[in-house]
Amino acid sequence: MIGRRPLWLLILVLSALPLIGAADVIKRSGSGICHGPESPWYDAVKNYVGFTDLQSCTQSGGRLPKGTTATQEHINAQVYSRAHYGNGWCR
Repeated sequence: MIGRRPLWLLILVLSALPLIGAADVIKRSGSGICHGPESPWYDAVKNYVGFTDLQSCTQSGGRLPKGTTATQEHINAQVYSRAHYGNGWCR
């Protein structure tokens, strides 16, 4: 019986892996609207193309929902910059 415990634990952990990281997907709907997790329509979008950030969604031809407060500066601010991460731990 003790030998089965690690197997059940492994199965439980592996079954939760698809849920990890799936919460922060930017969804571009069939109509080309990019919905982030804060969008009131996020849960309603079932058929979508997933993106890791809002900038890549808009660069692929998507647009923000009408009436959102995000500006182009906000979208451009998501660009990677090494300066955001400091010098690191190796000097």
